Amino acid sequence: MGVLCVFSLLLGISVAAGVYSVRDPTYSCLVDVLPSVDVNVDPSQPIVGTITTFPLGLQCTFITTDGDTVIERPGWSSSALAGMSLVALFGAGVAAAGLRQRQRLN
Repeated sequence: MGVLCVFSLLLGISVAAGVYSVRDPTYSCLVDVLPSVDVNVDPSQPIVGTITTFPLGLQCTFITTDGDTVIERPGWSSSALAGMSLVALFGAGVAAAGLRQRQRLN
C-alpha cells in the first residue's frame, strides 16, 4: 500500500510541476513549442499560451502571415500520468479501507 501511495505522489508531482511551471505559458510557447515547418508565423502578432485542463498541458496559438490561426494542442501524456496517479491513489485508499476492516474483524 505504501508503494501505491509513493507511486501516486511521484506521478502527481511530475504532472503538477510540468503544468504549473514557473514560466509564463506564452514564454513557454515562444521557447518550447514550434508550429509545423510549413507554417510562417507573423512576428508582429502575439503568440498566446494557455494551460488546458483536458487534455492537460500547454496550448499555443500562432497567427500566420496569411492571417490564419494555428493552434498547437497538448498531447495526452500529461493527462495519462494524472489519470494513473488518481487510479493509484484510489487503489491505495481501497486497500487501506480493506485493511482497516480486516483489523476490526480480528
